[in-house]
Amino acid sequence: MSANEKQVGGDHYKAKIQHWDWAWANNLDYFQAQITKYVARHKKKNGLEDLKKAQHFLDKYVELLESETPPTNDPIGPFGFDPKEDSLPCVHNWRPVASLIEGASFKCSFCDERKGPNAIS
Repeated sequence: MSANEKQVGGDHYKAKIQHWDWAWANNLDYFQAQITKYVARHKKKNGLEDLKKAQHFLDKYVELLESETPPTNDPIGPFGFDPKEDSLPCVHNWRPVASLIEGASFKCSFCDERKGPNAIS
């Protein structure tokens, strides 16, 4: 059974396309995915509370984008966490690095680990 065929709690995820598939297909970052998730589901789940959650994520996103610390691909980032060095494992943010026609390879945008048929470590 695929992840799209099951749901843990509730019945509000009965859409033609799951939000996580849409977010992945549109290459959304974490904040964009959270904002659109809460806006898209608010009528079927938590109403105004979900819109306030979306606004909270949007406020943080704007704060980060306006800050003097630019976004970085450095896995340590602004918080000093390095998944290669620190005790917590990387949660991996896999992104394609080769054409799907050629056989996709993927690279984690946090730790640079690679996987797939064309992966070169």
